[in-house]
Amino acid sequence: MSPKVVVVTGSNRGINLALAVQFSKQGDIVIATVRSKANAGTLASLPNVTLVELDADDIATVDSAVAEIEEIAAEGIDELWNNLAMYNIDLGLFDIAEGALGTHAFGTAYQHNKFPDP
Repeated sequence: MSPKVVVVTGSNRGINLALAVQFSKQGDIVIATVRSKANAGTLASLPNVTLVELDADDIATVDSAVAEIEEIAAEGIDELWNNLAMYNIDLGLFDIAEGALGTHAFGTAYQHNKFPDP
């Protein structure tokens, strides 16, 4: 069985980091999106992983990331794990709710419509 091409958004930490690590260990080709390649940590050293910068709060980075992913995976992707998060504990409750809604709902929906169907 040939390796899958898997896109995992928000791969810096948490569940998405664990997903990227697991897919890498299985020998799959992982395209891991991160807000900053400089802060990718151990993700950058995993085999079969290509980092692509994407910040769901910045639509321009979504568009450029999708274009980059389409170049990397010219034959298409097999799976899209689109699970984003917002993290800023210095914000007030309203700002956190507004930011989370923007990132989780609108950012995810925008990306879902931009990525090609697996």
